[in-house]
Amino acid sequence: MASKLQTRIIKYLNDQKIYNFVTVSSNRKGIADIIACVNGLFLAIEVKDKGDTIKPLQRLESKSVHESKGFSMFAFSLEEVEEQVKILQKRGKKLQ
Repeated sequence: MASKLQTRIIKYLNDQKIYNFVTVSSNRKGIADIIACVNGLFLAIEVKDKGDTIKPLQRLESKSVHESKGFSMFAFSLEEVEEQVKILQKRGKKLQ
């Protein structure tokens, strides 16, 4: 079941017309909760509610995304996602 924060993030992405989907199940553990494409840039979002900790496997998956030239983040608030999206929107415009 989606957390309140995850629901708010998805609503924000949809309102911004940013392609996204929630990973309900995967063939690997540690995959981010939300996958998005911001102006052609890959963004993996691991949603962390208050009190959640980042697991070693999640750190490893995040590192793999970065090594593949994608972007990955651990989101503890909607504001963090909004900030990252603004950064990626500026970078993506330079690529177009």
